[in-house]
Amino acid sequence: MQQQEGFQARSESYRGYVVQRGRVAAHGAVANLPQPGSSHVVKRREQRGLVRRNPLEGDGRITVATLTEQGHAFMIDAVPAHVEKVREYVIDALTSEQLDQLKEISRQAARIEADRAG
Repeated sequence: MQQQEGFQARSESYRGYVVQRGRVAAHGAVANLPQPGSSHVVKRREQRGLVRRNPLEGDGRITVATLTEQGHAFMIDAVPAHVEKVREYVIDALTSEQLDQLKEISRQAARIEADRAG
């Protein structure tokens, strides 16, 4: 997979989500990383000025990562390349029947998400 500015695909698997604030462990869950791995990834992003980490107000045991303006701009800039790779590796690789199945799976996932949101 194409790298952008040295970011590895696995550690950037959440980049399609424009997350501006979130618990470090949640970022790891999206990227399929164990908690120590997600902390390491977020630390590297912090060193590059893409995020800042702070304890959660009211519960200092939890670290919250917030995108900086630079981090948000990086994510927005990464979207075209990300979309291109998704099309190349997923959409273009599927048959018409598989695309129909993917559409139905996506609709079901959206319904579940809508039900959970209330």
